[in-house]
Amino acid sequence: MDILRETLSEQLNFLKDNPLLSVFTLAGIGVAVCLLFWLIWRQSGEKQPLRERVVIGLLGLAFGLLLLNYFFPGDFVRGDGSLHMARTWLLMDVLQKGELPIWSNRFYFGHPQELFFGFNTYLSIIGVSKLTGLDLFASTKLLLWLVHVASGLFMYLYARKRSLNTGIAILVATAYVISWQHFGVVRRFGILPLALIYFWIPLFFLLLEYWLQKRVKLVIAAILGGVLCAMSIITHIQYGTYLSVTYMVVLAWIISVSTVYRDWQNVRRTILLGVGTGIIAFLLAGWLAVPSMLERVYLPSIPQVLGTLSLDGIITAMLNIGLITNLLDSWGQGYVGLSILVPALIGGLVAVYHLIVRRKISKEKLISGYPFFIAAIGFILLDPIKRYTSIWLFFVCIVAGYGIAWIVQHLVASPSRIPRLYQAAILFILLELGPALLLVGGYRDMASVHDDVARLQNELETKGTVGRIMVFQPDRGVFWRAEDTMMTNASIPFGGSIEEATHPFNIMAAISNQLATEVYDGSQQPSPELLNLLRLMNVRYVVMDDNDIFGVSGATPVLFAPAVQVAEVEDPNGIMGQSAREMYEKRQISTDYVNAVAQQMQLDVGQPQAGAILVKEPINSMPEHSGACLTEQPFTFEGAVERHNTVALNYNACGDGYIRLAYAYYPLLRLEIDGILTSFYPDAFNMIVFAAPKGKHQVTLTAVVSPLREGFFRVAGVSAIAILVWAVVQVFSWYSTRKIAKPQTQLQQGYSR
Repeated sequence: MDILRETLSEQLNFLKDNPLLSVFTLAGIGVAVCLLFWLIWRQSGEKQPLRERVVIGLLGLAFGLLLLNYFFPGDFVRGDGSLHMARTWLLMDVLQKGELPIWSNRFYFGHPQELFFGFNTYLSIIGVSKLTGLDLFASTKLLLWLVHVASGLFMYLYARKRSLNTGIAILVATAYVISWQHFGVVRRFGILPLALIYFWIPLFFLLLEYWLQKRVKLVIAAILGGVLCAMSIITHIQYGTYLSVTYMVVLAWIISVSTVYRDWQNVRRTILLGVGTGIIAFLLAGWLAVPSMLERVYLPSIPQVLGTLSLDGIITAMLNIGLITNLLDSWGQGYVGLSILVPALIGGLVAVYHLIVRRKISKEKLISGYPFFIAAIGFILLDPIKRYTSIWLFFVCIVAGYGIAWIVQHLVASPSRIPRLYQAAILFILLELGPALLLVGGYRDMASVHDDVARLQNELETKGTVGRIMVFQPDRGVFWRAEDTMMTNASIPFGGSIEEATHPFNIMAAISNQLATEVYDGSQQPSPELLNLLRLMNVRYVVMDDNDIFGVSGATPVLFAPAVQVAEVEDPNGIMGQSAREMYEKRQISTDYVNAVAQQMQLDVGQPQAGAILVKEPINSMPEHSGACLTEQPFTFEGAVERHNTVALNYNACGDGYIRLAYAYYPLLRLEIDGILTSFYPDAFNMIVFAAPKGKHQVTLTAVVSPLREGFFRVAGVSAIAILVWAVVQVFSWYSTRKIAKPQTQLQQGYSR
């Protein structure tokens, strides 16, 4: 309830600071509510109903007014918003500089960028920005608002296609749009890709309904279904996979029902649809899905998809989705709403009664009952797959529509009372879920931080220095939340990722904890231990959220040492043995290990040198050197150039030794000395270390993709071109057929006169 109190406080402050905007938003929501009431009255009453296109247009206007919250002032930085905005900026910068979005040295200590996640959302935001001229934050708000409204309209069309009347379809679409699990997780918790996932879901099953009603050919349904599968996976690999698997489960349901009724033709058609859809999805999205499973060993911080199934977990999930006390405390199982769950329960019980007791149900109705099946089995999955709530919401809303339809059919005696019942239902939905539309959390004014980072970045570029800027943004004083800390040496004034960061992220989490304790909590100067850690990570500047900035002297991207030693340091909290997600969940971010390792390295503050480079365990394949020469300056480097995909520098060592680069170890990087491929290894911080021969040499670190992923890239490119050509041919053929058919129709009408 602390979050609820904080949210109410934020709301009051917002009303005080933005009275005109608040009045405008409330007026817009009021107009939307009146419009929804009028639409239901007009479409469910005795008057001539409006045309479907008019209803869709007015419904889109109502949804647009309900969602004006997206345009509140501020930047998308709370929750996961900072991560997604950072990655959007990163993708735009990479593309503008003509590089590949496969790896970026300018995010954390090196980041695999879009190889393990998906980029549809970020690319869409960039597209909106280029088309409109708006900045990324404004473009994000506009895109999310548009796809959120569109998702509601497609939900309405889906409900109508399933023979629900206009009034119920409006109720279902409204519930889908303003449910906390839809609006809240996108707007407040900043899970931006979910906005597109919610857009893809009704499109998926609207296409399926057209195919079931034989309005779409099998080939077209398979290709479009495969494209939708691929698009959803490339939007967010986990949610997209859940959605694609759900679609296949629905097809399995259709096959099972058709088998029971011995409709072998439908069995064959559905199998072909599933196989065709799967093949197209595999061709287009295999580059992301397959390597993400096989290569995830390189990124041990990626969380597991599945949990364990337990009765306690199911009960907890039920409480989360049904009790308003959990409204703001659980995004993974966000509040769905009693106004949705109660009629859905009625609809489910009625379906069970007809199926088991009366046993009078046709094959067509049983096939079309897949939303009931998914809603039932999906509820069991809410504990082991907490994120499945977002997919489950769609089916629950549809089942709720059938529950309302049953209530109207059996409990309302007079047809004249039907519009009033619908209006009462939508009033219940708006009163229960509508207050979330006024929440102001999720945005924060970051303009001053943007300016500071841009200025510091210009200073680094002017000096020709390679160094990182650390933006420290502790959220509500909870300093162990290291995802609020972002490492960059480019102008990315946003947050970072605990999902895909390589292991040095754990070190950064510990540094953040110590930084919060020493500096943010009131101390004037950071300790020598903290400064040493920042130097090791090549942090040149630290920008605090209160506009305080302090520089770090002696930070270096390169560290030379005459020897490599195994770190004889205990790691009681297992900081290097756990993933970043595990550390985040357990709140175990200790500074003891990293401080001890840094001290044992014997750093030379004035030179890019150390007494030894520490590794976690012996490396038998690393060459042994007898030691460097004894001079005043045994090692120098110059000409360090850093891009997203590459790092290059020249060094001069008077003797053989070892070099540590302040970049994350990742096996698929390519390290060359004077153009010759060289082996490299992880140090105790999971940074790159390699044997460095004496003399003057050039070192190049280049990002590459595995042969497996490269092959999938080629397949996806060829497949996308082939599908695009096929689509153009289909559209041209349809247009030509329509153009020929129109004069013939006019000629027939002339003869009939």
